[in-house]
Amino acid sequence: MENERNIKKGKRRKPRKEKKSKKKSKKEEDECKETKKEEEETRKKEEEWEEEEEREVVEKERTMDKKKKKTRGPLD
Repeated sequence: MENERNIKKGKRRKPRKEKKSKKKSKKEEDECKETKKEEEETRKKEEEWEEEEEREVVEKERTMDKKKKKTRGPLD
């Protein structure tokens, strides 16, 4: 109904403008890929470091437990 009224008054509805897709240049795409790879590598390295730290902590706890058991001696 609204369109009919506008047409009668001499106003026509403009068709919607199609948006142009923004295409990245080759350089930008390559840079994005490189940064993603670098981020992935750093994340993996950080995870490995965290795992190593956890292992070290567990090993220290085990050695402390062993030392405690050895120093206790018999309960006679």
